[in-house]
Amino acid sequence: MKKLFLLFIFFCAGFVLRAQTSVVTDSLSLREPEIFDRAEVMPTYPGGATELMKFISKNLTYPNNAREHGFQGKIVVKFTVDTDGSVVEPVILRNDGCEECGTEVIRVIKKFPKWTPGIQKGKPVKVYYTLPVNFRLDGESDLNNKEAIFKGDEIQLQNELLDGIRVLNKKNKAYHSLNILFSVSETGFVSNVSVESSNSISQQQIDKIKKQMEETKWYPAVKNGKIVAANHSINLNY
Repeated sequence: MKKLFLLFIFFCAGFVLRAQTSVVTDSLSLREPEIFDRAEVMPTYPGGATELMKFISKNLTYPNNAREHGFQGKIVVKFTVDTDGSVVEPVILRNDGCEECGTEVIRVIKKFPKWTPGIQKGKPVKVYYTLPVNFRLDGESDLNNKEAIFKGDEIQLQNELLDGIRVLNKKNKAYHSLNILFSVSETGFVSNVSVESSNSISQQQIDKIKKQMEETKWYPAVKNGKIVAANHSINLNY
């Protein structure tokens, strides 16, 4: 009888263990899919970056109050491209001082058509996307004086520079900034790269960013109609 009682206890224990394992498995299956900072294939706007800029330029309205007060600056917005290409949950990461401009950027983001979703291991995944929007008053463009311009997709460059850094801040969900200072020569080569961060990042990460920047190519700056070497900076929020 004693042996039968022990066997019954072991049987019950095994049943409970299997039941607990089943509950854990079920909870894992119901967990929300991970949102990637960077996927193997990043999401893309229909037609690429050029069409994205056209859409923003066509739909973005300069707020009257901002125009009257001469506001010029940058709004940086972060959103998620869902597995079906929908753009959801836009959040302002940086605002240079114009609340109406931030509201206007969010309005335009919510009008985006569906994107081609990001791909990870052959499957569509949710991916964070960061987009800077510049506000410039009419008549401020001057072909004789221009800052250096990156030869490529600046949004993709920003995501590559932040690759591996944003992951460190997922737990506390704090926003940080990264300022990259560098020089662009008359021939478009980058040198004298320095990195300033609002939080502590490793020397290895700093060295990686410096190497990435030194490998980029730029259109040089123009001053008084002449190509010149100039200092430049990239400010990133994450």
